[in-house]
Amino acid sequence: YSGCIAENRLQMRLAPGAELIGWDITALGLPNAGLPFVAGEFCQHIEVPGVWLERARIRAGDALLMDSPLGLGGHRCMASIFFVTGSKLDRKRREAALDCARAVIDAHPLCATAGATSPDAQVIVVRVLAPLVEPAMHLARQVWQAWRGHFWQLPSALPRIWSM
Repeated sequence: YSGCIAENRLQMRLAPGAELIGWDITALGLPNAGLPFVAGEFCQHIEVPGVWLERARIRAGDALLMDSPLGLGGHRCMASIFFVTGSKLDRKRREAALDCARAVIDAHPLCATAGATSPDAQVIVVRVLAPLVEPAMHLARQVWQAWRGHFWQLPSALPRIWSM
């Protein structure tokens, strides 16, 4: 919400052999209600200790960050979808997962503002910028479905709670 002083902190510690798919989706303001994010600050911290650290500080008044093509480019929703493991992924499996995510991204309307990378052998990340939450959620769900099949050979059926 505009005027907030907020911090979102996520720390993951995985046992050797453990794997997880997760995401964090942040909306700045309430654009459909006509309530933009014009004041306040949001800090984000996502971490796998000793493996991956992602930090962001977004100040509503920072026009360069908020509106520049080198920053958020006017988008007010950002998402990170991640696959994290407790042990290093072999290169082949990691590259196949990146290819899988990139294929989903390439076919999505947000392809110009999304990308996949692997900052460490235990982490694969898809990052997305979107004007609203719904398109970012749509892409996150598609990546989740693709990775679920790729990594675990599980069906891509969405949990019923997600249809609410």
